[in-house]
Amino acid sequence: MGSGQDETAVLPFYSNTRVWVVGLILIALLAVGLWWGGETTWDGLMAIQTHPSQLISDYVAVAGPGPALVNASLAALAGLVLVLLARVDVTGPTAAGVFTILGFGLFGKNIVNILPIFLGVWLYAKVVKSDMKHYILPALFGTALGPVVSHIAFATGLGLVGGITAGLVVGFIMPGAGAHMLRNHQGLNLYNLGFTAGFLGLFIAAMLRGLGNPVSAMMLWDVDYSAMYGWLLLGLCAALIIVGLFLSKWRIKGCWDIMKETGKLATDFVSIAGFGPTLINMGLVGLLGIGYLVAIGGDFNGPTAGGVLTMIGFGAFGKHLRNCVPVMAGVWLGTFIFQWGPSDPGAQLAVLFGTTLAPVSMQFGPLIGVAAGVVHLIVVHNAGAIHGGLNLYNNGFAGGLVATAIVAIYRGLGKDV
Repeated sequence: MGSGQDETAVLPFYSNTRVWVVGLILIALLAVGLWWGGETTWDGLMAIQTHPSQLISDYVAVAGPGPALVNASLAALAGLVLVLLARVDVTGPTAAGVFTILGFGLFGKNIVNILPIFLGVWLYAKVVKSDMKHYILPALFGTALGPVVSHIAFATGLGLVGGITAGLVVGFIMPGAGAHMLRNHQGLNLYNLGFTAGFLGLFIAAMLRGLGNPVSAMMLWDVDYSAMYGWLLLGLCAALIIVGLFLSKWRIKGCWDIMKETGKLATDFVSIAGFGPTLINMGLVGLLGIGYLVAIGGDFNGPTAGGVLTMIGFGAFGKHLRNCVPVMAGVWLGTFIFQWGPSDPGAQLAVLFGTTLAPVSMQFGPLIGVAAGVVHLIVVHNAGAIHGGLNLYNNGFAGGLVATAIVAIYRGLGKDV
């Protein structure tokens, strides 16, 4: 996904409002998950840790709503602890990273499969004799390849040692590869490390298949706890907006400043408008995702909640209402052209995660944003087969391909991007 980091002096965590706000949100969600899970929490959590986890593995279907939320909260807290240990502030990029882990902790990421990737990025920093704070984003977003660890550990004969080793290698490669891939789409694909992970996943899937270990996407999609997760997301968005208004002294000018930005990587809304307006924007972007799912009669489960939470996270790092709506409209229009209905699982996820292309709407205008959404729907439905579901950010991979094509067309016409 993104790259770029504010490296100014970091306040101690106990006096840092941003850390407290994000940390308390995660702790509150953890408490809700423990309450929902009750006596089933531990067994459900263990079922999640040992699941192969490639797309689409709805942890709500695997273990129930409580254990899924506990896993997501613990994974996100691990990301936040990594941010603090690296002495990096909670800014737009790091907030996006933590909330993205939270979202995908409901369908593909867990403690077992993200920690080896964290460690692999740390090893890279040591080898190049640099500080971990320079690579915090590849560490957070590089967990897109968490299923590589889980699949190798629990669905092949290579075992946990093989899975951990693969995670270390993936983490080690991610920083350099991500920096290179960014140049292809010029920051128009917000999930840059998803684009990177798609290519790495392609080679890993090919290698596993060559060794006689088949890997393919799966479909676990819960529909039994939709209301529960819908109300949870609504409450979270409301809390973000209220806290944001309080920190902004009930002023919304900063929100308008945010909506003037294209959102191209790397656009840190916290640096541009402040933490309060950014929280408001995060809540509004989340409400947009929730509203769409309600309007089409969609589902609220691990994958779609993960989509909304990722939109919320990138509400601090590139997404706002003005640049998201055209792309979402394009994906929705595409469901009337092609074979997928608006409420099909893949189409629901394509709308939510397709907002990776949000900067296109501001860079080239809303009509191009709509067109990008239409094309994204086609590409994303075919991209997953390439990496066998090992890359959780499949929409980031597809979005990178679409954005790269747009850049190539504009440059071919002699226009700057």
